Amino acid sequence: MDEVDLSRPIDELLHTLTRPRLWPALSGIDLTATASDAARPREHHAHDDRDQHAPRRQLEALGDITTRLRELDDRHGGGELTVRMVETHLNGAVSLLRDTDLRYSGAERQSLLRVAADTVQLYGWLQYDAGRLAPAQQSMLRGIRAATEAGDDLGVINQLGMLAYMAANTGSPREAVQLAEHGCVLARSSPAIVRSRAAARRASAYAAAGDESRYREAAEEARSLQNAPSGPKHLYYYSPEQLNAEMGQALTLLNRHTAQRRTRQRLAAEAAQSLTPLAASAPDVSYQRSATLHGAHLALALLITDDLEQAASAVSVACSRLDEVHSKRCRTLLRHAHSALLYREGNEWARSALTHLDAAGLGTPGMT
Repeated sequence: MDEVDLSRPIDELLHTLTRPRLWPALSGIDLTATASDAARPREHHAHDDRDQHAPRRQLEALGDITTRLRELDDRHGGGELTVRMVETHLNGAVSLLRDTDLRYSGAERQSLLRVAADTVQLYGWLQYDAGRLAPAQQSMLRGIRAATEAGDDLGVINQLGMLAYMAANTGSPREAVQLAEHGCVLARSSPAIVRSRAAARRASAYAAAGDESRYREAAEEARSLQNAPSGPKHLYYYSPEQLNAEMGQALTLLNRHTAQRRTRQRLAAEAAQSLTPLAASAPDVSYQRSATLHGAHLALALLITDDLEQAASAVSVACSRLDEVHSKRCRTLLRHAHSALLYREGNEWARSALTHLDAAGLGTPGMT
């Protein structure tokens, strides 16, 4: 299928990304082999440095815009307006790559490709947050290819981890493990915080696969490596609180693999403890989407422990963020909480939580 033929020139691959397509979601070897192909180094023709029009200021401006758009994603999530803004920005970067009147040195082209790869990664993450897995996968695969061509090894590792996270959370645990392990192999000589980030993705993948011992091994590795003095800009958000919340979310994936009530309650209680700090963060915190996402997971974990009072509180806080956070992923999780609460609507705390969910438009299937 030519949509995942990564042998084409990178500017063409990126140019077609934002054109309307009915892509199927990838799984199995189609996903893992294509990701491996995207991360495979290729030979490139040298660029002529003569008569160049070096757009250094333009490249700096494009990078600054990408940073500001990341802030919108952190606060608002994958709403349609943010997706369109990132798409417009991506098209601008790609148009520079495709402009035959411009001459770049090899270093300048690398810089432009890095900006494009960063923007494609953001575009894919927003598509995933908006509930569109297929274009999210296509974006990440092209982003991996762009980062590889730009010589941005850390960008490749980051996007492989994101692709693994998507697979872990959409019913493809085996593929998640393979993608996460690939990222960890590439990260072996990277800074400690990059290896921590890769190990955390591996932990989520093994949790989704139901392997508790490997989940805990990878989670411990991620925590032990996180206290590094510095790291790449794209890991600006990767705090101990974020890592703990992600490991709590991973425990909710692990919990799906057991029917034993005592084990489910043990895992859910541990997940709730890890999720609570980030989920309870202040209303003006920069990372509103993350707080909402983990708040929804917290509510679901607390429902397993039968702590309806705290579950209702988690639902209330998460719903209070929805005027600002436009994330289909978050709303879908809260809708799952609504379904679980309906079985307990005889309880006053359950009724309170249902009231908040209904007011947020999350009580009717199909509503967003």
